[in-house]
Amino acid sequence: MEGPSVNTIANSTGVIEIPVASEAVVYTPAINLKHGEFFAIAYKATSDGAVKLKLEWEQCHVEPTSEAADVRSVVPVGFSDIVSALADEIWHVAKLEPVALPYGRFKITGLADPLGNDASTTIQIKIGILGDPYMEGPHIREVLTSAEATPLSIGAGATVYSKSFSLKYGLYFALAYKAASAGAIDLTIQLEQSHELPTAEGESDAKYVIPASLGDIHTNLTDADWHNASFSPVALPYGRFRITNAAGVTNTLTAKLSIQEVIG
Repeated sequence: MEGPSVNTIANSTGVIEIPVASEAVVYTPAINLKHGEFFAIAYKATSDGAVKLKLEWEQCHVEPTSEAADVRSVVPVGFSDIVSALADEIWHVAKLEPVALPYGRFKITGLADPLGNDASTTIQIKIGILGDPYMEGPHIREVLTSAEATPLSIGAGATVYSKSFSLKYGLYFALAYKAASAGAIDLTIQLEQSHELPTAEGESDAKYVIPASLGDIHTNLTDADWHNASFSPVALPYGRFRITNAAGVTNTLTAKLSIQEVIG
């Protein structure tokens, strides 16, 4: 283990007391999470008037290029706000548990009345990262069809299997995914695993099953937004995604598999 190292978050102009005036929405620059295993944050607001801030954590499979809204940078599935209504000017410390994606950033929102956020409000954020020299990644891999193409196309009422992939050396796993359709969307995404490669890629295989302990990655996905979700495979060397379409029209799925590996 190395660290924890502590980094002070600054905006793109180098300001560490980040202004969040009134009801502004502010995004910090992206933070590289590679090689980190454990994370924590310390934060403190300052204001000449009332403080009322919401602090959220977003993640992405690619580095956002600006301090603005980015459709690929979203709050991971199942995550709550770091703080929903910060209203004081003291230091706070919290554990942060990112999913296994390489980039993250903070979204800070000034809240309205009652006791709305003052125009003078700023916030300081520090992130502590405890890394492991034997950790590699997270690295992003395209989720492919059996013909090694992307996106995956799932016909109305059909079930499609992605090309299988190795889970060897993986410790933490996440999936970034986005559906699309000319009509309704209704996809369920599941992970199947096996002790060996499939007999034929893209086909039903009795050796590939959903582990008993593992729930769906996403049940009844009905929107065309990006989502980031963590999942925990069992200790078998191979996996693939099973995608079922309950809609009456063809859906497509673009998906990025992210794996943080142990190399030593």
